[in-house]
Amino acid sequence: MQNEMLKQVKMDAGRTFRSYNLKFLSSDVHKGKNKLYNLLKVYALALDPDIGYAQGMNFIAALILMHVPNQALACRIFTRVLEKDNWARMYISSTPKLFEVCQTITERMEMELPYLYDKLKDQEVILEAVLSSPLMTLFSNVLSFSEATHVLNMFILDGESFIVDVLMNVMKNMGPHILKMDDYGEIFEYMRKGMYD
Repeated sequence: MQNEMLKQVKMDAGRTFRSYNLKFLSSDVHKGKNKLYNLLKVYALALDPDIGYAQGMNFIAALILMHVPNQALACRIFTRVLEKDNWARMYISSTPKLFEVCQTITERMEMELPYLYDKLKDQEVILEAVLSSPLMTLFSNVLSFSEATHVLNMFILDGESFIVDVLMNVMKNMGPHILKMDDYGEIFEYMRKGMYD
């Protein structure tokens, strides 16, 4: 089990923010120089083996390492991020945190954006499916580095409520565009990545 997890960490460390060609991400794993791999390995095996590693963590850890090159300090910050509002529950195989956050968004949408709520319900759009990637990466896979850094900083300060507020604001602003769409696939792809552009 550990070998499979470390294999996944190695694979994800090598493809995180690949297009940016960042040295600390492309360093050799076998020589112990890949800071992202090292951080995720320590977290998964020593700091929180019950959670271990799941995809999405790599983007958050990489974003932290961009600003905090000291691996020990970056690992501590990463651990604190996942402790904030029990965010680590986002990475348990049953993803209970994902369902909780999406339930909160659904309830707020029903009250604050009823037209969008009805549209998504009619199209049978499952929020957990369209929001899993942005939530599990704290938006670092859909935003620029500077925007993702701001989201991470605000999450550290305000936690889950900030993330919910961001998503509600995005949906409020992009709702009119979504309402014009009639195809499930188009709505799904737009809500998964396009609405953050």
